[in-house]
Amino acid sequence: MKQPDSVTPASRSPRSTPSNRSRCRRRSTSSRTSRSSLSFQTRLARNTSCVVLDDTIAVNIEKPKTKEEEDKLVNGFLSGLEKLMSVDDNWTFLQPFEMSMEHCAKCHTCSDACPIYEESGENELYRPVYRSEIIRRIYFKYIKKVSPAVHGDIDLNWETVARLIELSYRCNVCRRCAQTCPIGVDNALLSREIRKIASMEMGIVPKELHEDGSVLQLSRWVRPPG
Repeated sequence: MKQPDSVTPASRSPRSTPSNRSRCRRRSTSSRTSRSSLSFQTRLARNTSCVVLDDTIAVNIEKPKTKEEEDKLVNGFLSGLEKLMSVDDNWTFLQPFEMSMEHCAKCHTCSDACPIYEESGENELYRPVYRSEIIRRIYFKYIKKVSPAVHGDIDLNWETVARLIELSYRCNVCRRCAQTCPIGVDNALLSREIRKIASMEMGIVPKELHEDGSVLQLSRWVRPPG
């Protein structure tokens, strides 16, 4: 899958330089952590047939066994995305969703406000604009049929869809990104709508959230008639 080439780290002012001893110790610790994390991810990838982003798997979308299964997965995602842009199917969120899809200054102000990105040690996967840029490219290329030369190219296959859905669960939908964005782009809303496509159009949802969340709450509050 082609990754968004425009998603690059925001420029930052240099921090104070630690002592040589502290720098060496920090580099050594960071190297050990990176090797440990990579080792875990490698072991996880070898034991699963799904997309592995980090040490967590939220939805476990397995690799399709046939071309027909892959086409069904991709077409299901595109069908859901088309419905999100429809007044009949998504009138409640259509205006803010379309605005957030069409506009982004790529200033990375949202990254500075995101607690997930900060706590991850500024891992690029957790930038709000990272996952948003992926769905924007899909939207412009496959829904609006705009030339990739304008908004960037991306290949749409099962891995693209699986990575995007998995990435949508690396967001806690706190919407601090929307509060700080100078033009009002709501990247958290995009994450929420990606989850909506997965759950409502494709039947893909984290088992724990579904059984211990939605179903449990519905069973408590929805009473049968009579």
